[in-house]
Order: sequence, then C-alpha cells, then structure tokens
Amino acid sequence: MKRLILSFIIGAYTLCSINPVYALANKKKIKNSCEVSVVDESQLITDQKHNIENGELSDDPLVTLENIKKIYLKIIENLSFRNTLWEQSSNFVKILNRDEAATLWANGIKEKNGTLLFVISNDNVKNQLKNLFKDNPAWFIEQNQNIIQSFTISKPKKISKTLYTYEITYKSLHTDGYSQLLKQNLSIENTGECFKISEFSDITPKKQK
Repeated sequence: MKRLILSFIIGAYTLCSINPVYALANKKKIKNSCEVSVVDESQLITDQKHNIENGELSDDPLVTLENIKKIYLKIIENLSFRNTLWEQSSNFVKILNRDEAATLWANGIKEKNGTLLFVISNDNVKNQLKNLFKDNPAWFIEQNQNIIQSFTISKPKKISKTLYTYEITYKSLHTDGYSQLLKQNLSIENTGECFKISEFSDITPKKQK
C-alpha cells in the first residue's frame, strides 16, 4: 500500500513538472516575485544627458571637455552673482573713523584682498578697482614679488574740511630674500555719513633718509 501511494506521488510530481500550463504559470509567478523589469535604451541615453547637464563627469574625453566648459561657465556666472551681491552690500558699510578707514585699506593691501579695498572706497575709486581687477575675478592683489609683513600709518594731514591724506609705509620681504620699505599715499574723504577712500597712489619703494 505504501509503495502504491509513493508511486502515485512521484507520478503526480513528474506530470506537474512537464505540464506546459503549470510551467507557464509557475514562470509567471517567479517573474513577478523577482520584479523583473525591461531596460529601455532610450532612457539610458536620456539619463546620460541628464547626468552631463548636472556636472557628472564621463569617461568620454569629448563629453568631459564639454562638461569642463559648462563647469567653467557656471563658476564665472556664480562669481559674477557673488560680486554683484557684495557690491550692493558695500553701500551699507559705513566707516565712522578716518584712521580706521586707512587701517582697513593697509590691511587689504597686506592680505592681498581687493574686495576689502572696494568696500571702503567711494564710487570713483570703486570704478578704478573694477578696471584693475577686470581680468582677475578673485580680486587678488599682485605685489610684484613682495610679501607685505607689516605697515605703519602716518598721522592724517588735513587738506580741506572734508579731505585728509595719509602716508602708509609697508615693510616687505622680496622673494629674492631682501627686505625693503614701500610707501603709498592715501586720501580719505568725509562724506557726511562716513569716511571713504577717495584716492590712492601706486606703491613705490620708499627712499631712506
């Protein structure tokens, strides 16, 4: 009896295994359970273009070159936007002490920070600085192989009711190893609301007395 039942079970199992209807149903069940999906080649191309537009590099040299161009243009665009913001913000900066204005200018020269010079200047000097830094988006001050180590500022000389001049002496170290003193003349005006840089001279070697 046991042999008969065992034979029946084996036969039923074999029949189900080769039954095409059962096999198809079973295949469908497995496919759904594994969430099989078909990859659309056109979608891959669309995704690749999307990745390139979003700054993701490609192994293709031509694509990489185009990507670099886009990144460069984006950087320039962001710098332009940043410059516009701080140019507008500079109108709200008010220096209420003429000596402080002179000190900030000297610090800007020492730290090679053209932005600081711009913020404390009047409109005329701002336009000069824009012209000086038109090819230098970082507004980094070149110092002709000189590194400014420190500076001293003379007492102000009153030119008129609203205008004062200073002489700034910079102690510098040349890249060749020798030290020298440099000088710069600075004019500061009282606008009625604050003090602004109104004129500046070139930085030149200072003659020893």
